[in-house]
Amino acid sequence: MSTNNAGRSSTGSDGDEEISTKEVWTVVSAFFRSRGFVQNQIHSFNKFFNQTLQEMVTGAVISFRPETRREVIHSITFLQLYCDKLTLTESDGTVADLYPNIARLRNFTYSASLYVDVCYKMIKKKT
Repeated sequence: MSTNNAGRSSTGSDGDEEISTKEVWTVVSAFFRSRGFVQNQIHSFNKFFNQTLQEMVTGAVISFRPETRREVIHSITFLQLYCDKLTLTESDGTVADLYPNIARLRNFTYSASLYVDVCYKMIKKKT
């Protein structure tokens, strides 16, 4: 998209309808009013964790054969990813959910362990 001297945006030189800068900002403003800036980042992270990362891991297989026992093949298949819920244990023993803002204000690290279920198979070849 380019902007010409009259403050109008164009999507291309093939005769597409032009959109003014004011119209573009009206759409952008409406988007952030309805979804919010932070909500957009949260949605993006959740999609990465729940969908993209899971797709990368699911079904990945690692197979190897030890040099000392060539008749055996070890196979590991990665399955479901999951993450601990972040909690904070206070000095009096009470446990509460930990949120990013609390971690920032109290100078805590906001991190969690990531786990994956695996399926292990040992395959013996007949010699």
